[in-house]
Amino acid sequence: MTSLASMLAATLPSQQQSAPAASGAAGATAGNGVLPKDAIPKNMAHAVDIDAEIPLEEVCLSSLAMSKIIKHGKEGREGREGSHGGAGGMGVLVGLDLEGVLEVADSFALPGRASSSNRDSAAGTAEEDTAKGNAQFQRKMLAALKDVKGAHSVVGYYHTVSFGQFYKQSVVESLASGADKTRHGGVIVIHDVTATARGVAAFKAFKLSQAYLNARKGSTAKFSTQSLTDNQLTFTEMFDELPVKVRSSPLAAAFLKLNQNQTQNPAILSLPSSSSHTRALESLIDSLDALRSEENNAAYNLRQIARERGRMDQYIAKKREENATRVAQGLAPLPEEDYARLFKVPVEPSRMEGMMLLGQVDSVARELEALAGVEMVKMYAAKAGGA
Repeated sequence: MTSLASMLAATLPSQQQSAPAASGAAGATAGNGVLPKDAIPKNMAHAVDIDAEIPLEEVCLSSLAMSKIIKHGKEGREGREGSHGGAGGMGVLVGLDLEGVLEVADSFALPGRASSSNRDSAAGTAEEDTAKGNAQFQRKMLAALKDVKGAHSVVGYYHTVSFGQFYKQSVVESLASGADKTRHGGVIVIHDVTATARGVAAFKAFKLSQAYLNARKGSTAKFSTQSLTDNQLTFTEMFDELPVKVRSSPLAAAFLKLNQNQTQNPAILSLPSSSSHTRALESLIDSLDALRSEENNAAYNLRQIARERGRMDQYIAKKREENATRVAQGLAPLPEEDYARLFKVPVEPSRMEGMMLLGQVDSVARELEALAGVEMVKMYAAKAGGA
C-alpha cells in the first residue's frame, strides 16, 4: 500500500545538488526546489507546505524505511563484530513533510567509508573519494527512484550508532552541510544497533538547534570558548529532538498479528553474557580517554596562546615606555609596528570535538545505566526464585 507521502513525493522535482565533502555522508542533498501549486491535487493542497513555513513537530517512519535501516545497522554491526567503536552506517531518507509531520516513505544506504590506518594526507584523500562516491551513488539512486515513480525528495539522513553515541562530527556535518539546501534544514534519524540487539528498536530524530546554527554562523573563532558561552551551547543544546512514530500498512500489521507467537518466551528472563556489559564499559573507557586527550590538547593550546599574548603585551608596554621617554626628551616617537607579524599568536582551536566527546560519554553512561538496571532486576529475581 502506497502512502500519501510516497505519492506526493513522487511528483516533486528531483533535487540532486552535491553536498560538501566534509559531511562524509551526503553527497547529494535536496535543494530548495519549489513544487508548482498546479501540480498538487486540490484535495491535498491544504496538507502540502510548499514554502516550508509549518515547523516540523513529528517524524513518521514507514515500516519499509525502518526495516531497511534496521537491516543496514545489523549488517554493519556483524561486519564490525568484536569491535566496540568504529563508524556506523549512514544513508538517505526520502519522503515529504505534511502539516508539520515529516513522512519518511523510503530510505537507502550509502556506501561505506573508506578506511585508513593513519590520519595523514592519505586519510584526507580517502575521505574525499568516499564523499565523491557517495554523491555519485546518491544521484543514481534518486534518478532510479524517480524513474519508478517512487519518493525521491531528500528530507534527511540516518546514522546507525552503538550505545547511543550519536555525538559525532559525521552526524553534525551531514546535517549542517545541507541545512540551507534541505527543507526545514533537514532531519537526522539515529538508530541504536545495540538496543535493537536486545529486542528494542531504538529510533530518535533530531534537527540542529538554533543555538548551534548561531554559533556556526560566527565569522571568526567558530566554536571557541567565548562563542559557546555567548550562545549558551552545550552538547545537550546542539539538537532539538522530534518524536518518532512508525506507520505500517494495515495488511502488514494484520499479517504480523496472525503470525505472532502467543507462547511465553522464557528467554527474556535469562541473564545475558557479560560481553554486552564489557563492550559498553570499553566504549565508555575509550570515550573518557579520548576526552582526556582532547582536554590536554586544549589546555596546551591555551597555554601557548597565553604565552604568546604575554610576550606581545610586554613588548607593547616596553615600546610605549620608550615612546613616552622620547616624547619627554623632545624626540619623535617610534613608528607603529605590526605586532601581529612580530608575534604569531595562535588562534584558539574549536572546542567542538571536546563537546562531542562529552556527549558520547554521557550517552554511553546512560546506556550502561539502563542496561545494568534491567540486569540487576533479573539477577535479584533469579536469586529470590532460587531461595
